[in-house]
Amino acid sequence: MTGLRTASVRPIGGEPVIEQEEGHWLTSAQAGQRLGISPEAVRQLARRRGWPRRTPNAYGGLATVLVPGGAAVRVRTGMDAVQSGHERGTTGQSVTGHVRADKSGVRAFEAADMIRLIRETMEGLVTPLREQLDRERVRADRAESLLGELQAALTDAVRAERIAAGEAAGLRTEVEERRSWGFGASPPRAVRGR
Repeated sequence: MTGLRTASVRPIGGEPVIEQEEGHWLTSAQAGQRLGISPEAVRQLARRRGWPRRTPNAYGGLATVLVPGGAAVRVRTGMDAVQSGHERGTTGQSVTGHVRADKSGVRAFEAADMIRLIRETMEGLVTPLREQLDRERVRADRAESLLGELQAALTDAVRAERIAAGEAAGLRTEVEERRSWGFGASPPRAVRGR
């Protein structure tokens, strides 16, 4: 509802004075869009300035506030005049010059700015993962190097064990031959010539 007049009674010097106000009955969201502030800021502003409020009888209905025709909000320093505070995001940095209003009055980021913000966010998320990946690569390279050294040592140990087993078998054979000669006997002629 727009352009309605309401009468308010204010006592001045003991006599009531009736004032006529012009304004628009808007929900907090609609008023916030019109004034460039959040719906919660509209509620606080309405309480501070004493704007009339209508609460609907229906469950789930939205309350409306009479926003005077000349209502304006003073932009706080540090805030972008184009973009309201609740649209600035959670980074604490104001975004300047990147917000536009489309035909429906909804504010939207330009596509290039949105892509830039997404890229910066992704880079911030990916950088620690890259560092962790680099650390894991170094660790894996060290483990592979150690594994190569251990495999070489194992191969050498297996060769040495085979050589030792062959030599032990040869010594056992020789011991068995010498036992077959008997105690104190001299070795057969064929063995002596060796």
